[in-house]
Amino acid sequence: MAATATVAALVEGRCAARPSAVAVESPDGATATYADLRDRIARIAAALGPPPAASPDGPFPHGTVAVDLPSGLDFCAAVIAVLARGAALFAVDRTQPRARLAAMLGIVAPEIVITGGPGGTAADLAPGARTVDVAALPDAPPGPGPSFATPAPGGDAPAYVVFTSGSTGVPKATVNTHAGLLNHLVFMGVVCPLPEDGRVLLKSARSFDAWLLEFFWALTQGRTLVLADEERATDARYLADALATRSIHGFVCVPSLLRRVFSVLERTAGRTDLRVVVSAGEPLRADLATTVLTATDARLFNFYGPAEAAIDVAFHEVTGPPVDDPVPVGRPIPGNRLTVRDTAGADVTGSGRTGELVVTGDHVGLGYAGDAAATSAAFTTGPDGVRSYATGDLAFLGPDRNFYLGGRMDTQVKINGVRIETAEIEACLLRHKTVADCTVQVTTSGDVPVLVAFIKPEGDAEPLSEYINYLREKLPPVMVPPAYVFLNEFEYLPSGKKDTSKLVFPRGLPTVTAADFEEPAEGTERALADIWEAVLGVAPVGATDEFALIGGDSLKLIDTLVKVSDSLYPDVFALGITRLSTVRDLARKIEQAQGR
Repeated sequence: MAATATVAALVEGRCAARPSAVAVESPDGATATYADLRDRIARIAAALGPPPAASPDGPFPHGTVAVDLPSGLDFCAAVIAVLARGAALFAVDRTQPRARLAAMLGIVAPEIVITGGPGGTAADLAPGARTVDVAALPDAPPGPGPSFATPAPGGDAPAYVVFTSGSTGVPKATVNTHAGLLNHLVFMGVVCPLPEDGRVLLKSARSFDAWLLEFFWALTQGRTLVLADEERATDARYLADALATRSIHGFVCVPSLLRRVFSVLERTAGRTDLRVVVSAGEPLRADLATTVLTATDARLFNFYGPAEAAIDVAFHEVTGPPVDDPVPVGRPIPGNRLTVRDTAGADVTGSGRTGELVVTGDHVGLGYAGDAAATSAAFTTGPDGVRSYATGDLAFLGPDRNFYLGGRMDTQVKINGVRIETAEIEACLLRHKTVADCTVQVTTSGDVPVLVAFIKPEGDAEPLSEYINYLREKLPPVMVPPAYVFLNEFEYLPSGKKDTSKLVFPRGLPTVTAADFEEPAEGTERALADIWEAVLGVAPVGATDEFALIGGDSLKLIDTLVKVSDSLYPDVFALGITRLSTVRDLARKIEQAQGR
């Protein structure tokens, strides 16, 4: 690959080579060709204008551009136009709470916000930014137009920003490079090539860097990017149906969701055209790997990578059955090196001992924007100018020369593939007027990680719904604890730290994890959501919010069913419901009983 190559240049090459091929397919089935995509990229790039002169100050020498658009052709074109300009991309996750999004935009400080009309959330929260409205772009001049992918930025130029949980209560902006992103996608072309008519499903939230893998996996290979309905992208039933009916060949998924999707496929006898499945973001279990390999003709890969590196740094192709636990994360992606270091910083990789996994090479990012202390604590640069990142993950090198993970060195946990600092949740809780002190701990219920908040209140504690509503305004659903324990006092160790070993976890914890918020559909879903809000005191309630995660218990289950019987469906008790899952699930049961 030439030194001047970029991801945008790869896409431009595909546009030129396959102008009539389908580049993007919308959730409703509408399609756009590579010629259409090229036209929109060129028009948006023209509206962005030339990049500013490189600044030696700050983390973004070529500026940042925020893309605040719904999933569609314009979103795809805007992402590529920003990278072609050489700016750092911040793709706005429109499901984030407004306060959290405001904190993110404050760190990124975008020079431009790309929107689909006036009054967008990101534009409101970044008033100093210039707005580019893709709905008001001038018509493109006739002819192919100039290249949109030149001049190429330097390989170490920032390419994109994603946020990870921060221990201070403010999310951390991880900055990754053009060189790292390009290297990963070249690797995908070699190791995970798609068939000539290949189709990849774009369904990951923009707060999770897997969306970049899905997005560019398809477009840098000249294949079709199939857009999932953003409001249903974590619904296992919807995803199983998409795999079965939309001829998806490439699929990236966290294991917890992948398990639910294949459970639906098994129940519905759904068949797929899958050719490559990438599991990433959580440990992959052998039984799930066996299910995927036996139910499909797909190759299965286990990828690993922190947000501080360009998506992934290690890979392992899982073969079998049989498949045994633990499933390794494998070997480094070319251009990277993995080492294991002990607490003194010595390299113990060859010994097979467990220590902290350190990544060195092309994929390692530039650090945390605006947080020099956190950057210097985790990132180092060697005499050769090559960066390293200490992941905080415990790992060891097995006798088969594959790397295996073994937990964390700190309080981070992954739920649904999202890396969470419990200290960020604690920092939010401590800002509540009734919380004198707190700690958030992680336990498991079945195989599911569950967050539990232990609170020492200032005076009388508020109802449970007060804390859930408060945190839902500031944090993504997956970071809101479903369980709360109120204490008169914490016990402490001689060091002055809380003695968390003395904490008693409640029984009956939920065995599900939170999904992104989805607006209830009009009709039965909307009516049920109103009832749940009234009973639980939590608002808004989404279509996929789990009853047990937003304050539901056995007594509130009865109260909820009584209200449903009184105002919506008198025969609800005849359904034999002993636990409530989601509004959508209950709505389906009621509608099926009514013969709808």
